[in-house]
Amino acid sequence: MKERFKAYLEEQFRTIRPTAAAMKYREQTLVELLERAQELKIKGIDDEELVYLTCIDELGDFKATLKEFDEKEVEVKATKRKIGVGAVLSLALVLILTVTYLVVGFVTHLWHPTWLIMVGGIFAGAGVGILVGAIKLIKKKKFIPVRFMAMLVEIMASVFVFLVLQLVFNLNGSWMTFLAMVALIVGVDTAIAFLTSSKVKWFELPLFVEIFAVMLFVILGIVTSLWHPMWLLCLVGVVFAVIELVVFVVIRHNRKSAEEGKKIKKHHKEVDEEYWTKWND
Repeated sequence: MKERFKAYLEEQFRTIRPTAAAMKYREQTLVELLERAQELKIKGIDDEELVYLTCIDELGDFKATLKEFDEKEVEVKATKRKIGVGAVLSLALVLILTVTYLVVGFVTHLWHPTWLIMVGGIFAGAGVGILVGAIKLIKKKKFIPVRFMAMLVEIMASVFVFLVLQLVFNLNGSWMTFLAMVALIVGVDTAIAFLTSSKVKWFELPLFVEIFAVMLFVILGIVTSLWHPMWLLCLVGVVFAVIELVVFVVIRHNRKSAEEGKKIKKHHKEVDEEYWTKWND
């Protein structure tokens, strides 16, 4: 029995790459087959052929299983290579940024705020890494982590913009970058919700409009000091939410009416068929 199992596995494993992991998997499968064969014999099945065929049959579509195993191993190795390349690129980026910072510092003697070169590079590298990870998650249709990753990228970008405006251009209202950041985060999240057909997309849209209007009101109020009648901007989100609610209710009502109409027609058709085919005897 053991030799038959070995022969079967040798034939099947020739369809995938001869790696150490594949050899280990082959040995493990042989042990499982022998254990299963022993269980069947203990249960009273003495027919060797029946035991063999039963064990092999329980493996299912073993060719497909091996193909999936091989593809996963390839994917794991590719991931390791990508991590290695990413690590090398990250070290190279840090080295380039450090050298650039030192050159600019020694040439211009402006050690501050030239350190923003390094901060910007680190943020950019981290942002690219996060976006690459987000693309992989999108392919797997895992959208909730993607939304948090997009938020993290937006926060890093906003912090860098604030540092540049504050330290390089010395703008008094540079802190308002964080007000714009709030609207940006909600806006991008709303866009992702629509692109992924999220169930909460119609709730996020009026929320984004209201937050955008409030942030715009605060920024314009600070810049122009025209708090009145700028406060009317805060009502834009409320009006938009009411309009969206009306549209949503109308669309839902029309959809329900169409579904009920189809049900009524189907019911009448069934009743008509029953009328023509039913007999009392």
